This record gives sequence, C-alpha cells and structure tokens, in this order.
Amino acid sequence: MSSQYSWQQKDQLIYARLSGTVDAQDLRKGNANISHYLEDSKSASVHLLFDCREVERITFSVVQVRNELRYLQHPALGWVVIFGMSGVVENMVEFLTAVISRLSGLRVYSADTLEDGVSFLQSVDPSLPAVLPSIDASA
Repeated sequence: MSSQYSWQQKDQLIYARLSGTVDAQDLRKGNANISHYLEDSKSASVHLLFDCREVERITFSVVQVRNELRYLQHPALGWVVIFGMSGVVENMVEFLTAVISRLSGLRVYSADTLEDGVSFLQSVDPSLPAVLPSIDASA
C-alpha cells in the first residue's frame, strides 16, 4: 500500500491518503504516523480525514485494528471521517468501524465525497476554518 499523511489544518486536521491493498503492516505504519501528529498537536481535538478512493483491498481484521491502532485511545482524537470507499471495501470498512466504535467509543463518519467529509467536520467543530487549504481531490 501507499500512504501519505499531512496536516490539512495545522494541529486540527490530519489528511491521510491510502491506496492499494491495506494490511496489518500498514496499520502499524499508520499508527506511528498518526500518533506522531497527535502528540505534536497543541489542539485539544484533532480530526482524521481518510481518503480511500484508491484503496483496492483490505486484509486486516478487527483484532489487528484493536492491537495496532493505539492512537484510537489518544485523548486528543476527535472525529475520524472516511470518504471515497466503494464496493467490497466500503462494506468491509463500515463493518470494521461499527465494531471498533462500539468497543472503543470512536466517533466515525462515512462521507461520499471529500466535500461532504469536510462539511461534516466543520459542522461538528466550529474551531475549524470555514475554508480549509485545498486538497487535490482529483488524485
């Protein structure tokens, strides 16, 4: 898998672009990256925006998510917004997030598009600017 992580809005919103097959090793890498952002943030609430438009397969389990994604317990973690899923990937992610949210209290929102996801975050967190820096939604 290929993944890219960056601040979409410094200290408030992490943007993660995922592609290809996502497996347990990718969970470990993602945990390290996201944990670093959460630890460095000066904000009380940091949201995640996952771009899954290029994800082809998911080969990890709920148990692997619980074991690997330590950032899910971070006190500064706000909402996790996932967008761009389709087909089997969408079904798998929806199942995993439903189970994980029940077990951990994780707040997850599934959006159809980047714009929908950003609008949702702005509606639940008024501290986010009305206009966020542009994300290349065509890639």
